[in-house]
Amino acid sequence: CLALRTIYRKDEDMPHALWANYELRKALNEEIKRPDLSPTEVKKMLKSYWQTFLFAAPYDFHSYLLYMEKDREREKQFYRPRMRVLRPIVQDLQDLADGKITVYGLSMPPGSGKAQPLYSKVLTPTGFKDMGDIHVGDQIISGSGKYCHVIGVFPQGVKDVYRVVFNDGTSTECCKEHIWHVQTRDDRRKSRFGENGRYRDVQLQDMMKNLHVENGHRLNYSVDYVKPVEFIGRKFPLHPYIMGVLLGDGSLSGGNLSFVSADSEIVEKVSELLPDGDILDHKCRMTYRIKKSDDKRDCRGFMTKTKTQQALERYGLIGSKSESKSIP
Repeated sequence: CLALRTIYRKDEDMPHALWANYELRKALNEEIKRPDLSPTEVKKMLKSYWQTFLFAAPYDFHSYLLYMEKDREREKQFYRPRMRVLRPIVQDLQDLADGKITVYGLSMPPGSGKAQPLYSKVLTPTGFKDMGDIHVGDQIISGSGKYCHVIGVFPQGVKDVYRVVFNDGTSTECCKEHIWHVQTRDDRRKSRFGENGRYRDVQLQDMMKNLHVENGHRLNYSVDYVKPVEFIGRKFPLHPYIMGVLLGDGSLSGGNLSFVSADSEIVEKVSELLPDGDILDHKCRMTYRIKKSDDKRDCRGFMTKTKTQQALERYGLIGSKSESKSIP
């Protein structure tokens, strides 16, 4: 192994070096089985045998996994006991890393879906992630709006990818075997199937045969909306309700923060949710100003900023006028 490291130092020589390393590994594996070897010789050969894995580890995922677990107790190993099942997956990951394939998909049990490109967006409780960044054990959002755990990630090799475009202009990409939970135009007939109609699971390649009906004048398939998503709660520097009031009815362009409202419930809600130290000051009629409760000034004699103003500065909203306001 040391000789291989010395001889094959250039990147263009590495494929040959890995081949020679693999042949050496096979030879050592056979030699170790010889009954005439002393314990010292077996130990020395075992060391050389594992050095072949160490040599290949930076370039071969399979060798890396085996070498990482070589000193673990058998019952604590993960890859080796499951190698028969996991080896094809590991090889596909290796092909992905080597640029031999460009698409990596998540495959779930039959009837629940097929491959999508590696760059497809997957909704998680904390926002969207690329499918290529999803791992076993990760949480993702299901069609029910609740989170579920990924129990398997399976490369699908190289596949043709199709873009599916909805009538609102949004789109997604998938392979032709991808299974969609859809309704046909006939399925949507309330007179036959009730208020919600009926749904069916159809592969994209089958949907492509009759995307339009009635002589091509009407779209045939529709998908259901995802149920309300249960995202993980987050703490914000400013309560979203106050943010909404200020974006909708507030003034952020002047020196003072204020909003206009004739609804006493909105005023009470804002007053209740303001950060500690901030209060509402009723200026006139329907106008309310957000100010500090203590009216303290800084060393230059200026009024100190409210926590609400500091939060809006953090989002880059201070100074925004109606045409430039945006939801951060």
